[in-house]
Amino acid sequence: MAHDPAFVALCDDARSRIREMTLDDLLDRQGRGVSLLLVDVREDREWSQGHMPHAVHLGKGVLERDIATIAAPDDPIVLYCGGGYRSALAADALQRMGATDAELVEDGKAAVYFAGNAVGPGGRERSFHTVVAMSGHLQVIAADPTSAANAAATLLQLVEIQDGTCA
Repeated sequence: MAHDPAFVALCDDARSRIREMTLDDLLDRQGRGVSLLLVDVREDREWSQGHMPHAVHLGKGVLERDIATIAAPDDPIVLYCGGGYRSALAADALQRMGATDAELVEDGKAAVYFAGNAVGPGGRERSFHTVVAMSGHLQVIAADPTSAANAAATLLQLVEIQDGTCA
């Protein structure tokens, strides 16, 4: 789908002020147990179709309103979506609101990973054979299950706890 040039310009402007990481960087951080909040900014219906492992849903439409209930301004926050547009706007907005460590997964690469590694409804692992656009989620990754569980409890039941981690 071709996007409106004004929308693309808006997103490009936001990108000029934010940091981006590769999907490999994100997966490396997760593998090393680095604590971060991974925010998938997709719509509710997209989230319900599945999401990245350990992701938590917090849609772009409510992100700015609700982020302070689950993250401090200096918490590391990584945002992702299907094409990188919504997450760019979200990261830029969070930085303007005082977030000091917000970045996004470049160009929606999370959606490519998601195509083969997804958590479906109820927190069960499942695989997809097509790429699903991603935005509208928040993920908590912590160095240990207790930290993950404590962080998730503050999400006001926006996440499911499964095996000591956030799903």
